[in-house]
Amino acid sequence: MKELIRIESREIGSSVSARELYIGLGLNAVNWSRWSKENIDKNTFFSNGVDFIELFIMKSRENPNPPKDYAISIEFAKHIAMQARTDKSHLYRQYMIDCENKCKATQQLQVPQTFSEALKLAYEQSVVIERQQKVIEEKDHSIANKDQLIVASNEASIKAGEILVREFVKSNDLIDLGEKQFYEWMREQGILLKNGREPDQKYVKRGYFTYKPSEEMYGGKFRHTLRITPRGKVWLAGKYLAYLDSEVTA
Repeated sequence: MKELIRIESREIGSSVSARELYIGLGLNAVNWSRWSKENIDKNTFFSNGVDFIELFIMKSRENPNPPKDYAISIEFAKHIAMQARTDKSHLYRQYMIDCENKCKATQQLQVPQTFSEALKLAYEQSVVIERQQKVIEEKDHSIANKDQLIVASNEASIKAGEILVREFVKSNDLIDLGEKQFYEWMREQGILLKNGREPDQKYVKRGYFTYKPSEEMYGGKFRHTLRITPRGKVWLAGKYLAYLDSEVTA
């Protein structure tokens, strides 16, 4: 299949240059600046950090004032192609659909060969979801019951079963630390608050941990217990594996 437009892998996934697509569709380059502000920056249906990111274009002697450009997701690019309604709109949209289908077929053949590879893949996917959720959370401050909605979405995962940190460490052959050392590592990573065992609330809201008080008081206080949810087991083990990899390559 002849390349119609470059598709590159970035933090938002497979993406294309918005300006390259704009020019390829036959739209007037003179109007790019105004068009991109209206159709990308101010687009209420697609989000910065999820559907598009601004690209850094280095200045040069030949091009001291390079035009602004964005990397946009394939889904966003297909939307723009059809919105343009030029002679090449359908051609570009179909090309990106064909590339997507080819990529999906290739991914189906790339089955993880080890548990470690499968865990890393699950962790990478959780990082993408985490970034997307963060953008949504920042965008939805106007929703009064946002926290309740997030907790409700995690309810199924939480009810499926939780384990203590010591159980997680003992049951996971990939963790080479003891319980106390693992607690310290989680504090260093910012997963737990400093000098304690309370998790950062953002990780509780994402369904990785629960931190509940005891039913009875001890010494006039309720004791809180940190537990890892099924979703948290995959995320936490994957994060630790990524940490080990970074230590090896450092």
